[in-house]
Amino acid sequence: MKISKPFSDLPIWEFYEVDIPDLDYEKFDFKTLRELNKENPCLQDEIYEKRRKSSPIGNSSYDKLIQNVHSIIHTISESEDNSNVIMVDNSLLFSMGPWYFEKNEAEIVIDNKGYNIGYHLDNRNIKANLFLNLEDNESSTDFFIIDPINTMNYDSYTPSKKEWSGPTKKGSGYFYFNNHTFWHKINVTEEERKILMMGIYIN
Repeated sequence: MKISKPFSDLPIWEFYEVDIPDLDYEKFDFKTLRELNKENPCLQDEIYEKRRKSSPIGNSSYDKLIQNVHSIIHTISESEDNSNVIMVDNSLLFSMGPWYFEKNEAEIVIDNKGYNIGYHLDNRNIKANLFLNLEDNESSTDFFIIDPINTMNYDSYTPSKKEWSGPTKKGSGYFYFNNHTFWHKINVTEEERKILMMGIYIN
């Protein structure tokens, strides 16, 4: 497994050569976002039929995949000089247990062509996200990173803009801590995009 940071000063990592076990998707119980959120009127648009999710706990291939995902995060955390504090733009993100994640579920996700979400920031209950390509894909998350104005730079503020897209090859992926600079979007162009997605939430 190879791990690198596209930006030395930001909490985002990309990784490659993760072992992907054989997955029999026909045996997994997939449900669309619309089915999973019947009580949420915001997720009843037709576009939410284009993303399906499954968490087949107890399936040996899935369980092996989860072990590999945990290994990715452990390796990233051990590579950091200070694994107990995460900073971005001189702001403290997490000072207690930033790398605690073992109780969070990971989902196998199949996106169909046309699924898209425009530029947005994740809600602040999400601590971090990990995405792993289960096959060679075309589409990935596109990041537009903008340094915000704050009390330290308001006299001389000039926004710094960075663009970055996650890798798409099978066994590759990306992990990042949620923060106020990471605007990001997705637009699926292939017929099916197969990924594993793990959202780590603040408990």
